[in-house]
Amino acid sequence: PLTKSLNLVAEYTDNTIEDSTAFGRTLTVDGSNFDGDAKTIALGAILFF
Repeated sequence: PLTKSLNLVAEYTDNTIEDSTAFGRTLTVDGSNFDGDAKTIALGAILFF
C-alpha cells in the first residue's frame, strides 16, 4: 500500500511460444512458424474510499 487508501499493483509474465500449427500445417505464408518469446508487464492502481 502506498497510502491508507491507495494500493499499487503490478504483474510480470515471461512466456515462450513453441510450434504453433493448425492440423499439422504451418500457419504462415512463408513457411516459418510462430515460435517466439513474449514479456508482458501490467501496472494498476486501486483507490479505496
